[in-house]
Amino acid sequence: MPVGPVDRSRTDARSDIATFTTPPLAASHLLAGEVRCRFVVRSPHPSFDLHAVLSRVATTGQVHTLAEGYAAARPGETTVPMRATCARLQPGEALRLSVALSCFPAFPLNPGTGVSPCDATLADMGVTTVHILTGEDGTSLHLPLSPAGE
Repeated sequence: MPVGPVDRSRTDARSDIATFTTPPLAASHLLAGEVRCRFVVRSPHPSFDLHAVLSRVATTGQVHTLAEGYAAARPGETTVPMRATCARLQPGEALRLSVALSCFPAFPLNPGTGVSPCDATLADMGVTTVHILTGEDGTSLHLPLSPAGE
């Protein structure tokens, strides 16, 4: 694997990744501090995992990770804390939140049954589906964002 920033645009194009991208920024901004995402999720499964990645989308279309987090979740509300970050965002760039239900092999696969991933057998594994609620009372991303001049 190469060292340094890796373009994740191909990863974000996969069918098992949900992405939410802002319009291009009109001005420079400073993103500095802790990032967190509050998810509101419905699912028929008693447990699942949420892997969230905040990225910078360059004017060239390249996508580079700024912060990421992972949490074991249940239907309802879950907060995924993400690593703190510091980046100066330029006009024309956008932000993207990418969401997946796993981050294998970094974390073991959650079978979605409520059984611990460490205790689950292959027979426990299944396809997990979730509905991420958006809108006024739905999922939200909390960013430490300010105009670059401040």
